[in-house]
Amino acid sequence: MDAKVNAMDSVAAANDLVMLGSALEVKSIRLSLRVYSTRFLCDFDMRFYPFDRQKCSVVIVPKGNSGHFIRLSGGDSTYLGPVDLTQYFVANFSSNAGSNGSTIIVDLVFGRRILSTTLTTYVPTLLICVVSFSTNYFKGHFFEAIVTVNLTSLLVLATLFIGVSNALPATAYVKMMDIWLIVCLGVPFVEVLLQVRGFCMQLIRGPSCPIATRSRPRTRSR
Repeated sequence: MDAKVNAMDSVAAANDLVMLGSALEVKSIRLSLRVYSTRFLCDFDMRFYPFDRQKCSVVIVPKGNSGHFIRLSGGDSTYLGPVDLTQYFVANFSSNAGSNGSTIIVDLVFGRRILSTTLTTYVPTLLICVVSFSTNYFKGHFFEAIVTVNLTSLLVLATLFIGVSNALPATAYVKMMDIWLIVCLGVPFVEVLLQVRGFCMQLIRGPSCPIATRSRPRTRSR
């Protein structure tokens, strides 16, 4: 840790027995307690967003020659910070001493609260897909309404896709949220293609088809 800030110094004095040569005498030993604080960056893997769990590891190493005079022990460390953060919560905390007590490895595991993402993204997109899929049960002569509903659903899903993508960090890889939104975009698109294909097939069958009969303009007989 290069960047260190001495936040608190407290000194405690205690009387211990110290053997000096062959004489036994009482000597006061000054024990110094120092608290250091530092900032560090952690790389997050967003592939499984919002079901991701992030692990941050911090390696604490003494600076300079002080490592020859001290031995680090991390087994009794505790986390005193807040558990609930803005987007994450602290799921696990552990600290272990390295080989020969020269380092301390601190591991922080963060979990994400998915309730907000579920209510703002997954539930609306799922309902839109259900509405789009329900157009399969419309009667054939409601072809214009079927196409209108699916195109409106496609437009709303595209708007949600753009909004969610802009709110997330830009990454070179595809996230799980992107896959979900792309699949939802494909539902109304495929529905439009299937409905148009069915409409064209009914037109090819001839005037006996109810859709073909209703689609033809009526001519007045004199």
